[in-house]
Amino acid sequence: MQQSLICENTKQNTEAFLEHLKSTLKNYFSPLHHSWVESLSVISHTENEINVAVSQQSFLETINRNQQKFEQIFFREYESFFNTRNVLTIVVESSSPAIMHEVSSSGSFKKPTHLEPKFTFQTFITTNENIFTRMNVESVANKIKEGQNGNFVCITGTIGNGKTHLLQSIGNAVEKHTSVQYMTSERFMFLYTKAVAQKNLIQFREAITEAKLLLIDDIHFILAKDGTMKELASTIRYILSFGGNIAITSATSLHAMQGLAKDIQDTFSKANVINIENPSMQLRYEILEYKNRAFGYNVSQEVLTMLADKISSNIRDLETTFDKIILHGKILNNIIDVNAAKMILKEIFPSTAFKSVSIKTIIENICNFYGIKKEDIISQSRLKEFVVARQMGMYLAMEMTNETSKKIGFEFGGRTHSTVIHAYKVIKEECDNHNTEVIKNIELLKVQIYGS
Repeated sequence: MQQSLICENTKQNTEAFLEHLKSTLKNYFSPLHHSWVESLSVISHTENEINVAVSQQSFLETINRNQQKFEQIFFREYESFFNTRNVLTIVVESSSPAIMHEVSSSGSFKKPTHLEPKFTFQTFITTNENIFTRMNVESVANKIKEGQNGNFVCITGTIGNGKTHLLQSIGNAVEKHTSVQYMTSERFMFLYTKAVAQKNLIQFREAITEAKLLLIDDIHFILAKDGTMKELASTIRYILSFGGNIAITSATSLHAMQGLAKDIQDTFSKANVINIENPSMQLRYEILEYKNRAFGYNVSQEVLTMLADKISSNIRDLETTFDKIILHGKILNNIIDVNAAKMILKEIFPSTAFKSVSIKTIIENICNFYGIKKEDIISQSRLKEFVVARQMGMYLAMEMTNETSKKIGFEFGGRTHSTVIHAYKVIKEECDNHNTEVIKNIELLKVQIYGS
């Protein structure tokens, strides 16, 4: 049995693993869950048991409600991080009060599949336009579960529209029935190149072909790598010849793969190609509405419609933008209206066609926000309340307009270029130092300015 790294440098490695685990957990749980994730700490650790604590009893109850997901992520990341298959028991307790709960006790580690638990057919949002795509891919998973072998499917479509989601859904659907291995094309290329350099191609091929279902993501990234593509084609042929199954994804149509050797083209020509179309506005809206409901957010239909309309590039951009809007909403005390959404869109996509902001508009909103007059802003007075408002105004003018610092200084009472730069640095330093009041005021002001 391979010696665990945890025995070589227990404290340092375990702390590093915990930070890695926290980061991973945040990707699988909504921002509402991040408090208990951050509170995780290691109480004790041996080769076969690790005791983890959360700071509150309510956090322990949250883990209990999400036990399966927590356990799956923990074991997968532990094995991957420490490269070990030791028997391990996880014990999670609350540091106040001291109530212990055994979350999981594993007899042995399975070989990691590297699958994301969140990618399932159930979480793949469908409408009339993509229901047959999902059904076709799901039918492949059903065939594998039923013991049918020799399936070879390629999911194609533009980047960011759900290929990875469907690919991993196959793996998550069948992993209890057969051995599964998922990897990106870059990972395949890295392992292959390393094997060539170390002259251990035999071990590489044995490891890759061990799984009964091999999932390779984004093969378009290695199309230009002749040696890697040849090895991939050879791997596919080998697995299929011994009754295994293959599923791959590509942003490039298999028919458009030019310049490849004939044997490689012949291999990929045998794939069952399933294409994902670009999402319509209706599908984009359905995806946002699902996330809004599933995570208990309170974003209005008006905002969801606006986002679905404005962000048409791909689903990945859509979901990323929505997540950023939720995080901004927390800063704004959960104010997620159309003006807030417009402000965030403007920051993420500067070219978005919203009306331009003028220095005059910024000054007017600064005065309303701080309850002072324009004359106070442009005056030479050094009263603290005027200085703060003036510096905030100049900062926002630098951030939200394309005007020069000289022009901004002129509009703020004929001030010099260096005065404007100084004001900008003062406010930016407050933000960099995580001054929550300043950050909140900036976000509120931006919402008001974009809504003016």
